[in-house]
Amino acid sequence: LVPASKVLGAKELASEGTPQLVQTDDWLLIKLGPWTISLRIDKAGRFPQVDSIIPRLSQQATKLVLAEPDAQYLRQALPALPGRTEQHLPVTLDLNGHVAIRGQDNPQTPPTELILSQSRREGEQLCVNQNREFLAKALQLGFREVHFNNANTPALCVDERRKYLFALLSADGAIKPRPNMLMIHSIAPETVSGAATRIPKPIPKPMPKTIRLNSTPVPHLPAVAATSSTESTPIKPIEAALALRDSLRDSLDKTTLLISALKQQKKHSRLMQSTMASLKQLQAVA
Repeated sequence: LVPASKVLGAKELASEGTPQLVQTDDWLLIKLGPWTISLRIDKAGRFPQVDSIIPRLSQQATKLVLAEPDAQYLRQALPALPGRTEQHLPVTLDLNGHVAIRGQDNPQTPPTELILSQSRREGEQLCVNQNREFLAKALQLGFREVHFNNANTPALCVDERRKYLFALLSADGAIKPRPNMLMIHSIAPETVSGAATRIPKPIPKPMPKTIRLNSTPVPHLPAVAATSSTESTPIKPIEAALALRDSLRDSLDKTTLLISALKQQKKHSRLMQSTMASLKQLQAVA
């Protein structure tokens, strides 16, 4: 081990090629071109044993398993939870019964609770207090499982090639549930178990015989009109088609005439504007 030195990051050394290293009993010499850097060796120092502070998975008593829709929802909702102006940005993860995240601005205001309806807890019940940014970072890195030993030891996320470890806040600061708190479900409770609950279609009610407006009955159309419509002579399809063709042809002719008249009117309007402009010029010359 040698002490850290900002000299090793100097831009003047970047173009000096490959360094040469020489070690004595007490010193490490680094030679770069015309430069020679001497660093005293720390004989008593040792690299920290990082593995000793990482909890083993076999020791974890509780595991949070996040469903992908809940993880995406939580990434958007975490920054907006109350308590975002507090030191360490605390939120409480409650794994008792259901998976819930609570935030609170101050002890006098009711907390807000996000219920992650599709996620689950495995193992013992647990309630932890943590920095929301550490949890958001785990979600951003793609972790969907968080392991806890207890409410005071670091939480651990692990996959095939990575380990993400973050410290928890004091368990004494965990936000307790209240009867008047605001509860928000990530998904409607009736859809968690599978398909959404079927809502029966309303049965259409028969039309009333009379419609009342200001308590005044309005009767139906007279029976004579209904009788006359049912007894009318049926229309022949060919004759109806011919009549429709003639009507459309007549409409087309009228539309063509109207378009022609509009074009003519526009042309006449331009001619009038041009004539008026010429008269004004003659008037100016005179």
